[in-house]
Amino acid sequence: MTTPDDLKKIFTKASSAVLQAYNSSNTQSGGDATPPQLIVAINQFFIIYEKLGNKQSENSLIKKSDISQIGEETINYLIELGTWAERLDFHQEKAMFEEIALTVSQWIIRHQGEIRSLEGIVNVLSVKANRTSDEAILTSLFHVLNDLIEHSSPALKNDTDKSEPSRPWRMLNFNFAIVATRTLDKELMIKAFDTLGRNLPQDCPYFFEEGLKQSEKAIYGPEIKEIMAEYLKKWATLH
Repeated sequence: MTTPDDLKKIFTKASSAVLQAYNSSNTQSGGDATPPQLIVAINQFFIIYEKLGNKQSENSLIKKSDISQIGEETINYLIELGTWAERLDFHQEKAMFEEIALTVSQWIIRHQGEIRSLEGIVNVLSVKANRTSDEAILTSLFHVLNDLIEHSSPALKNDTDKSEPSRPWRMLNFNFAIVATRTLDKELMIKAFDTLGRNLPQDCPYFFEEGLKQSEKAIYGPEIKEIMAEYLKKWATLH
């Protein structure tokens, strides 16, 4: 687990590079928060991060609602700073800010808060999953996705926009099921598929129809195909 000191060093290194580039450029903010403003705001988070550390027992030092709000704001600041980094052609630094945002989401969960900002985190995890076929890494990502689903705020879980597949809550659940499938672990697949059924029942017929087609690939084998067929049969009545 990354220590508060290590995380602060990573942020300081990345943010210093972006700040220097911003100060040397003529880039206009267009009314958005500037890198100097974002860096100041994020550094306020590190004061709290260092104070609480990684121990759940110290959670009494700050309210859960404050944990959630501070975490949400910090994640959004980091994603926004990442956008600036990309604009200034600092792609590695953008990836570093996104990694820190993921760590902030885990900090929120560890201190029993709720996740209120998903979009940037879901994108980071999607990239991670797409870049690997290692079953151990995919299994680790499965557990991260599971934690995010369990600790997402009611407002995210009750997202009423069912027409846009790229909505963060929908993408989180889809990715959870896809990553579970790619682990080739039957138990993880069943957990993810049942979760998808609870959270996005309207999407299950299409998902398992496509899943059954994909299971024809040699990498999956007959057992995976059988699971997909069982779930498609269960949900096909919703067509």
